[in-house]
Amino acid sequence: ILFNTAHQTLYMTFFVACLDTLSGELEYANAGHQFPYLYRSMLGSLEMLEVGGLPLGKSEHAEYPTAKIEIDLGDRLFLYTDGLLEEPNVDQDPFGYDHLESLLKTHGADPLDALRATLL
Repeated sequence: ILFNTAHQTLYMTFFVACLDTLSGELEYANAGHQFPYLYRSMLGSLEMLEVGGLPLGKSEHAEYPTAKIEIDLGDRLFLYTDGLLEEPNVDQDPFGYDHLESLLKTHGADPLDALRATLL
């Protein structure tokens, strides 16, 4: 049903993840969505989770590989949409990946309210 509806007029992106809270294992798959970032609190580093597939509805036979990573207490998974990347600043320049990565590297450990205020 999804393919028959979507392939005619639109594509949908989708990211899904399952976290085992006992082991810290995160298993995820991505259907054409922007790659999420994982902020590693102990290392103060940022990783892009670069596993993906076609958007939903693009191909009736699309396959979506999964990946597994271990996340630690204090790590943060950052999900966002293309709307954030495309949002223009006062000079009408798009927000973009470079700006997003810079902010997440600098403020990834900030309290969530402060991080949200910095991003928005």
